[in-house]
Amino acid sequence: MKTVRIFAIASSLGLLTFAQPAVPAGAGVGLSLLFENGSMKPLTFYGNPPRYLNEIDLVYTTPPQVADGGNNPLVQTGDTAALDWKGVEMVDEDWRRTGDTFQRQRFYRNAAWMNAASEFTVYATDAQGRRVGAPLIMTAGRDDQASDRDDGFVRRFVARQIASGCKKQGDCTGAQFVSQMLVQLRQNRNKVSRTLLLPPQTAALELAWSQQPGARYTVAVKHAAADSLPFGYGFQISLDVSPPQNGRFFAPGEEVKLRPVFRDGQSHRLFEPGNLPTYGQVARDEGTYGVTLGGGEELIPIRVAEIARRLWHGRHAAGIEEDVDRRRDHVAHST
Repeated sequence: MKTVRIFAIASSLGLLTFAQPAVPAGAGVGLSLLFENGSMKPLTFYGNPPRYLNEIDLVYTTPPQVADGGNNPLVQTGDTAALDWKGVEMVDEDWRRTGDTFQRQRFYRNAAWMNAASEFTVYATDAQGRRVGAPLIMTAGRDDQASDRDDGFVRRFVARQIASGCKKQGDCTGAQFVSQMLVQLRQNRNKVSRTLLLPPQTAALELAWSQQPGARYTVAVKHAAADSLPFGYGFQISLDVSPPQNGRFFAPGEEVKLRPVFRDGQSHRLFEPGNLPTYGQVARDEGTYGVTLGGGEELIPIRVAEIARRLWHGRHAAGIEEDVDRRRDHVAHST
């Protein structure tokens, strides 16, 4: 438990604690779809609650190259070449020290596909590949023109180039160059109206994107009983605070002990008090724990290693959020 020394009169215990509300019985479950170069690991549906699209991430990464081609590998080759790149331009550059060398990132915006209206549709398919039931829909709207009809609170459609092994700032001779396309749509603001029940015979999900007509992203779906895991859907965070000595408020100089507590939507603790997975367990993808930020459902549990993968994309994108999120400036640095 973390100990904090108070140097001013603090609020009472009741005002220092906080928690997200528990997930009501029968509430919709958010789906998080992360496709990397068109592929995604299989999903497991635990039970069959209603579902809605909450996060869609499409990431394309080109193979490392020794020539500095800017964003041309994305524009000219692979599945991303079919997108409308007219108007694309470099808008920012940053440098970061990585040991004895430097990493340069260049960020690109204003391609037609980035600014135009977008919509994502997910179809459930059965074991024979036939579409079943009504589709899930998530509308991205246009860049810099937010409206109440847009579903995603966060909308980032960008490209970047990463140069690794630069000798110094301004000199990338001998470096390796990788280009990435990033499509990120998150936090469905209209989840109540977008929630529906997928048919029990669902064997896969098929994602279609309006900016890539004819392209399909498919992920296999497995099924398991709702009670086959010790955790349930949903996620709550609370803060346990030691009581003040006088029972009313904390005096100047008094020590306060704080402990964050993670629970599922039914208020079950994800970890025993004082226990969290180590960095090594996460790095080695060991164990099943109760948090996920990676592709999958907003389910407790999923491997904590998914956090590292999602944060990897988020960490590199952080340098462009202020520029990229012109459409929704109030969510800059939200990830």
